[in-house]
Formats: sequence, structure tokens, C-alpha cells
Amino acid sequence: MAQRIIRGQVARPIEPGETAVYRFFDSDGRLLYVGMSNQPIRRWYSHTERPWWRCASMYEITWYDTGEDAAAAEMLAIRSENPLHNIHCTPRHGEVTGCGVRAALAREAARQAAIAQN
Repeated sequence: MAQRIIRGQVARPIEPGETAVYRFFDSDGRLLYVGMSNQPIRRWYSHTERPWWRCASMYEITWYDTGEDAAAAEMLAIRSENPLHNIHCTPRHGEVTGCGVRAALAREAARQAAIAQN
């Protein structure tokens, strides 16, 4: 029976306010996604339903002193490194893609319901 062993450093903020920028890569080293969180491993659970999650095989975490520094680094990374599945801060922003279809449909249904009530 085959086994998979996955190892990574347990990464958590050392000081209050520290925030991480994380990157997921596929097995060929292609950048799939860039995100930020002060609890990145907990945040990753929300990604497990994304279509790209099954392709993720490696990660990288960089810690920043403040959330503002991390947000700036995340935006720069998304714009300059062109991850395959980020939409925000890219020319694809606003597109309805695989991971955004349900949310877009729910927003449209709510909008239509509001119009019908008026």
C-alpha cells in the first residue's frame, strides 16, 4: 500500500500582528495561488473545495510584521508572479470562473429577488 508523507514547517505568527503571505505550487513548480492570513494553515481549509486544490503539492510561507506589509506583498506577488488561480488584482478580476461561479450565481439570484420585491 502506497503512502504519501507531506512535511512542512509549522508556521504560526510569533508576534501579534504578524501576517503571512503563502503560495501554492503544483508538482512542476507552477504558481497556482497566492494568499495571506495570520493563520495560514487554518485559512487553507477554505481552499480545499477550490478546483485547483488537488493540483497543489508544495507551499511557501513568508511572514511579515504587519497585515499592511503582507497585503502589499500579496498584491505585488499576484500582479508580478501571475498565479494561475488568483482573480483579484489581475486582469481577470470580475470574471466568473470555476471557483467563483456559485458565489456569482448567488449574488445574481439575490439581486433578482430584490428587484422582484420592489
